[in-house]
Amino acid sequence: MCGRFTLYTDLQTLQARFQFNGLGSPIERHYNIAPTQEVLVVRNGERDRTAALMRWGLVPAWAEGASPRQSIINARGEEMAVKPAFRDALVNRRCLVLANGFYEWWRQGNARVPVYFTLRSEEPFAFAGLWEERRSATGALARSCTIITTRPNALMEPIHNRMPAILHPDLEEAWLDPTERDPLALTALVSEPYRSTEMAARPVSKLVNSARFDTPDCIVPATDEMVADQPSLF
Repeated sequence: MCGRFTLYTDLQTLQARFQFNGLGSPIERHYNIAPTQEVLVVRNGERDRTAALMRWGLVPAWAEGASPRQSIINARGEEMAVKPAFRDALVNRRCLVLANGFYEWWRQGNARVPVYFTLRSEEPFAFAGLWEERRSATGALARSCTIITTRPNALMEPIHNRMPAILHPDLEEAWLDPTERDPLALTALVSEPYRSTEMAARPVSKLVNSARFDTPDCIVPATDEMVADQPSLF
């Protein structure tokens, strides 16, 4: 699954990498993004790619009176085509959720060690995502999104049985292509995990355990002796 992630690359670099328009002001750097917070997404507009900030935790348009606790932060890739919450979004509202890395917690006895995953290149990347919009009780238009998950690669497998679906750059345009409406073809795009040989992982500060902390200290490599003695993974 994916329950926390980071985005700290500057807007100009992100625009050059993902080729989008739509944001007129700088974005804040985030080192511990949590559900219900706003995240940066890219989608295809009428003429080109546009970016927007959306609430992380998809609320289906048909969900009457849904509360934040009922929002969906992750969607299993193999179930998107059949789940009522995702079927229409899969065909009509796909997006890229931009990130620099993400966290997963590794159980070691009674302890949970936060592990930070990035690309080896340390470059920003895109999770495959879905987005939705609905009218709130006050009539305001609210947009929300979810991150798609897939099976783990070799790096993630010792830690968790799911991982976010990271799109290889060659697949980003195919994922956003508005002319592609075949659920099976779209599901195939997120059916394989990102190659483990192109990723890196390291234990980091336990500050990330609390969503209140959102500073570069969250991604500082851990020095915990318990973690350092795990050569099989790190």
